[in-house]
Amino acid sequence: MKQNRINRNIIRSGLYLSVFFIGLHSMLLGIFIYFFTEKFYNLFFSLSPQNIFFVRQSGVFLFLLGVVYTFPLIRLNQRIYLIKYIIFTKCIAIIFLLINAKISMSPEAIYLAALGDGIMVFVLFSLLFTYLNMRQKRYSNSSLLR
Repeated sequence: MKQNRINRNIIRSGLYLSVFFIGLHSMLLGIFIYFFTEKFYNLFFSLSPQNIFFVRQSGVFLFLLGVVYTFPLIRLNQRIYLIKYIIFTKCIAIIFLLINAKISMSPEAIYLAALGDGIMVFVLFSLLFTYLNMRQKRYSNSSLLR
C-alpha cells in the first residue's frame, strides 16, 4: 500500500514537472521569437525575415499557449482535459512541422523541433496514461472496500 502511494506521488510529480516545463518552453520560445526575431531567424533559418510582424505574432501566440499549458498545475485532477489538449496541440505541431519541412530552406531545424515536440508528447502521454490508470485502480479498490 505504501509503495503504491510512493509510485502515485512519483508519477504525479513527473506529470506536474512535464506540464510545467512544456509550458515554460513555449513561453520562453515565444518571448525569444518576439524580442529577438532576427536572431531567431538567423539561428534557425540562416536568413533575415522579410516581414517580422507575422513572426512576432507567432511569438505572442506561442507565449499565450504556454500560459494555457500551465493551467493544469492548479487542480490537476480537475484539469486533465487540458493535459489532453497539450498532447493534441503538440501532435498538430508535429504534423505541421513535418509537412512544412519539405518546403523549408532549413529542414534540419524543423525536424529537430518536430523531434522535440515528439519527445514532449511521448513523455506527457506516458505519464498521463500511467497517472489515470493508477487513479482508476485506486478508486476501484476503494469502492471494493465499501
